[in-house]
Amino acid sequence: MQRNGYHSASVLSQDPRQADFQRGDFVYEGYHVGKHLTGWCIFADRFCIQEIGKLDESVSFWYSDDLYACQLRSAGIRHGLFCNVQVDHITSATLSKQPSQVQRMYQRGELHKFNLRQRYYAEIERTRKAYTENIQA
Repeated sequence: MQRNGYHSASVLSQDPRQADFQRGDFVYEGYHVGKHLTGWCIFADRFCIQEIGKLDESVSFWYSDDLYACQLRSAGIRHGLFCNVQVDHITSATLSKQPSQVQRMYQRGELHKFNLRQRYYAEIERTRKAYTENIQA
């Protein structure tokens, strides 16, 4: 991470959304959850945490990684998917053992909260970009 100038990173998994990424010493930058940002395996350095502040706990479980991606983007923190490491993730193994009502609560019940926070971070990002453009002009 340090050598490549990243303050946040994830690694490959067996997720089919990552099938197009070349394995080896490659880094793909982005914030797409499940593709660039794997919520079950995130690395963040001290600078990242200082810039984004505490992790957003507006949602109970589902969408936590999405909010982290929003925090990174709004703070201008580069996130990279490192392709020389792979972590095998047992996708939602614990959640899938829960009753369907509990699963829906975590999956769909948090969507409204996430959407509100996503708009909040988008506004922060727009403000930061406008400020940066004004300074450069």
